[in-house]
Amino acid sequence: YGHLKTALDKARALRKAAGQPVASSGRQRGLAPDPVVVKGTQGNQSNSVPNDNDIAVSNDGKVLSVVDSNLRVYDDTLKNLFNKSLTSLFSTVGVYSWISDPRVIYDPATDRFILVCFSGDVSNESTILLAFSQSNDPTGSWNTYTLTGNPLNDSTWSDYPILAITDKDVFVTFNLVKDSINWMEGFRQSVIWQIDKQSGYTGVALPYHLWSGIQYNGAPLRNICPAKYQTTPMGTNMYFLTLRNVAASNDSIFVTEITDSYQSGNAQLQQQLLISPVAYGFPPNALQKFYTAPQQYLMTNDARVLAAIYENDYIYFGSNTINPLYMNAGVYLGEIKQISSGSPQVTAQILSNDSTEYAYPSMAYMGNQSGDHKVMYTFSHCYVDSFPGTSLLYRDAGGQFSNVVAEIGRAHV
Repeated sequence: YGHLKTALDKARALRKAAGQPVASSGRQRGLAPDPVVVKGTQGNQSNSVPNDNDIAVSNDGKVLSVVDSNLRVYDDTLKNLFNKSLTSLFSTVGVYSWISDPRVIYDPATDRFILVCFSGDVSNESTILLAFSQSNDPTGSWNTYTLTGNPLNDSTWSDYPILAITDKDVFVTFNLVKDSINWMEGFRQSVIWQIDKQSGYTGVALPYHLWSGIQYNGAPLRNICPAKYQTTPMGTNMYFLTLRNVAASNDSIFVTEITDSYQSGNAQLQQQLLISPVAYGFPPNALQKFYTAPQQYLMTNDARVLAAIYENDYIYFGSNTINPLYMNAGVYLGEIKQISSGSPQVTAQILSNDSTEYAYPSMAYMGNQSGDHKVMYTFSHCYVDSFPGTSLLYRDAGGQFSNVVAEIGRAHV
């Protein structure tokens, strides 16, 4: 990672020094309505960097916000109702000096919340922590569980969870990292935990299946991201996406499907390779405002799929990427139509420009009914002459995009 980032920084500096003209992306003014931030509050806070924040909202407007150290509950006026540390939440199943990477999701089918996180960064301490709310009130009691973070007994520990649910199951993906080696160099494989959901709500022992050794043509699929259901009823299958996240340039999209529930006993893992018409690539770090030497950067990690959602046979996803037009950091926003058909259709675009860099996209379904295909995207931005912040982008039902709207900074980009 370090060598790749350094090489990209040098290439960008040489491009600038040579006075190479900046190519135009050809992007027209947005045709969809621009999103507007109508309400805000001071967010949940953490002393860690990054704070690994996540959020889930219930049908009755309860907002559950989690960061590395705690969870916080708001009502739909954004009034703070409840605070609890994650170590306290899991105190019934163990004593943990620190807990990291919490992920939370709301289950509309059962009106409950589910939370996953982990503790320990060596194999003999690595522990996966799971919690299921006992009711629709996240300020109340939770059923808490532990799973081993070294499930293959191979001196690896579990890092970077992503959480999703189906009608019957909870799916959690993890990266297994070798002891005493950083996560960039120590990656060994990504695994998928398929866990019976109702057992967690009931509070009994968790039946599960661990999917490991997930490869395509002999190469491990790295950073497997589930495509979260966005409407009910949910199916019993789950799709997962993977990119070649450290490639300089690649157009491969790997789709993994687990075809049925744990309870059925018939679940199988199937794979297909899709080709995108727009290539993605390992991103440079984004340039922040120049204060004094040395130059400040926003770390962009790699080109992994960071978020994906499923809605009515469509998958929308996003990752970090290099934008070859400007040799800077951008977001890669993709769409897969008719994913269950024999010939899914892929479209994609890269967003950034000569003065603005983007990273860390996420998205949520905005439709009122199945098949609306409305999506709200959010991602971080960096300006060459201002401070970093958060941007919003809206996609309407006809596939038209709004302008990129900055919550902090300029009105339009």
